[in-house]
Amino acid sequence: MKRHFFYAFLGAFVATTVVTLLGVAGIIPIAEAYLKPLVLAVLVESVGAVIALFNRTKFFGDEQTSQMQAIVDLKLRHSEAMAHMKQLHLKEIDNLKQTHTKEVAKLKKLLICFPAKMED
Repeated sequence: MKRHFFYAFLGAFVATTVVTLLGVAGIIPIAEAYLKPLVLAVLVESVGAVIALFNRTKFFGDEQTSQMQAIVDLKLRHSEAMAHMKQLHLKEIDNLKQTHTKEVAKLKKLLICFPAKMED
């Protein structure tokens, strides 16, 4: 039944368009009073068809949409992982600084206990 309606509307659209274009071109004599509404009808039908197609068309298929979502998720996880790694590295750097400071303090104590002789 849907096919019948589709072909009926398609036939009416084609017929209206052909008659209107032939009338505008002057091939078929159509009175000005009828020609203006025909042109308006063709424009309204065309706009309606474009809007209907636009609303029903999936410009990105489900597969592409899911792939795009997966890419976005991966980028988000990558950013989170990088932030986590940065935090870990900062903690490691702080630990190394503390260890270095303690080692330097130990070396200074040793140097005080065993002063080196400097030769001229």
